[in-house]
Amino acid sequence: MHNKGMAKRVTVQTELTTEELHDRYRSATNAIERTRLPYPVGIAEGHTLDEIAFMLGYTASWVRTIVQRWNKAGEQGIRDQRLTLPGVSFESIKFVIATHINSHESCRFGFSMSVGLYQFWCMMSLSR
Repeated sequence: MHNKGMAKRVTVQTELTTEELHDRYRSATNAIERTRLPYPVGIAEGHTLDEIAFMLGYTASWVRTIVQRWNKAGEQGIRDQRLTLPGVSFESIKFVIATHINSHESCRFGFSMSVGLYQFWCMMSLSR
């Protein structure tokens, strides 16, 4: 059956009530989790992917991805996975950044690192 261009309805697989999901959102201290928790909350409340994407400023595809992660692994599925890369230690990241800083062309002009690298460094430093 053709759904006339409408996206397939997505559901959230959770035993939590919408109020419990809201409580998780309100108590979240990690920025990534706090950004992603409204997706399953919205779906649990009956909103569509397009509605959530519009309200939060993301694409429906990204909202679907996060909800699928929630359905597969629960709350763990929406956590920031960048800090759990296998085989990557904080010390190895510091070494790479220090090497980049010391050899980077911009150092001759008084810049210590690129903006993206600086943001990554701050994120890693604050998460420890």
